[in-house]
Amino acid sequence: MECAHNIYNLYMLHIFLYIFIFNFIDFYFILFVIYR
Repeated sequence: MECAHNIYNLYMLHIFLYIFIFNFIDFYFILFVIYR
């Protein structure tokens, strides 16, 4: 049971990191388009 809990936490962490990274890329892309 504890193992499944740790896997779930890793999965949520990966989702959070992917969302954060893609938002960061979107932010820089928007800045690039504005200041082109």
